[in-house]
Amino acid sequence: MASGVLGQKVITSGSSGTDLVVYTVPSSTLAVVNINVASISGSTQTIDLAIPNETDGTFDSLDLIEDDTSLTTKQVLERTNIVLEAGRSVVLTSSDGTGVAINVYGVEESTS
Repeated sequence: MASGVLGQKVITSGSSGTDLVVYTVPSSTLAVVNINVASISGSTQTIDLAIPNETDGTFDSLDLIEDDTSLTTKQVLERTNIVLEAGRSVVLTSSDGTGVAINVYGVEESTS
C-alpha cells in the first residue's frame, strides 16, 4: 500500500469538477491522512475543504471539515490524522484565481 505523499495539486478559481479532487481512497483500502493547504496568492483566499464520498468534486455541507475559511498570504492550514474509508475523496475549493497548494500525506492499508 502507498505511503508518503498521496496527492498534490494547485487549486485555482478556474478549477472545477474532478480538478478539485486531490486524492481518493482506492477500493478495499483505508487511509489515514494529513492535509496541508498553503496560500500561494498575493491576496486572502477563502477555501472549503471537504471529504465527500464522491469522486467528481461535488460535496454536501456534511462533508465539510473547513467552511469559508480565510487564508491570508502565505498562511498554512493543517488538518491531521483524518481516517478515510474506501471511495472517500479530499476536495478543495478556492475563491481566488491565483489559488492555493494542497498536499495530502499519509498511509493506506488494505481492508480485504
